[in-house]
Amino acid sequence: MLYVHRDEKGHIISISKIKDAQHPEELPEKHPEILLFTQAENERKAMFLQSDLQMIRVLDDLIDLLIQKHVITFTELPPFAQDKILTRQHLRDKLANLLSGENDTIKL
Repeated sequence: MLYVHRDEKGHIISISKIKDAQHPEELPEKHPEILLFTQAENERKAMFLQSDLQMIRVLDDLIDLLIQKHVITFTELPPFAQDKILTRQHLRDKLANLLSGENDTIKL
């Protein structure tokens, strides 16, 4: 069983495994409202993850631009950041070759 907290309109706004003052109402895990709430939460999490992935690409491009414009130098970045940037660049190059059809094999 799960316990729910509802807003003033009666919509579930949070779920808990523990009954408390905020979550007084008990519903079975397979209840349609529980399933709908968890599906909506999963969709929001997926959208947030997609946003993170897009933001990573923006940051990659920003770092490249700052280096090209000589605002920063690559060696000023911490070693772990340098390693991650080089790894991503290597992977992007391999993926670009795969997508362009120039390479029949993938070697990472």
